[in-house]
Amino acid sequence: MDAVYEIEDVLVLDKINHPLRLRMLYQLGDEARTVKELAERLDVPVTRLYYHLDQLQSVGLIEVVDTRKSGARLQRVYRAVATRFQPGRSLFQAPDPPRVAEVVASTVLDGARLDATAGVLSHLGDQQGEPVPGTLGRTMVPISREAALEFTRKLEDLVAELETREDPDGEEYAFSFVFFPMVAPVRGETP
Repeated sequence: MDAVYEIEDVLVLDKINHPLRLRMLYQLGDEARTVKELAERLDVPVTRLYYHLDQLQSVGLIEVVDTRKSGARLQRVYRAVATRFQPGRSLFQAPDPPRVAEVVASTVLDGARLDATAGVLSHLGDQQGEPVPGTLGRTMVPISREAALEFTRKLEDLVAELETREDPDGEEYAFSFVFFPMVAPVRGETP
């Protein structure tokens, strides 16, 4: 299995851009699973997964790596082709930049929404009153272009540092971010 799969086609991003498929990719990047095992992990009916598995397999994001006998039937065992998926450079050369931007942002932010919702629920459900490591927030600040470039470099360095701290026995954390200038439509102005 590859560590990183670079997505070079917006159609592949379209296939990922679904909350259940994002969760499926995460589970199948962890270890290979049958549809029944995947359904149990996700707490959804088995019948709900077949269509989504076909969608992910049709664009090469998951693959069948084995079959297991279950009674008289053979069950396919699926695995993600990588542990991490990210947009490739050529994706940004596509002929429809607004569509690419929308799909990339939706995919990242839908994943972040799933992570944030789970984190907040975990924090709210903590019965011991101990703080749950993590944070969530949004801030807007006017800064110069140079300061924004410096912050971007620091953020990229921080992400690189975080990725080197991988501990196989540790808890998994998700880090999602968006750092761009606020353009007219976001602020409610006419472009």
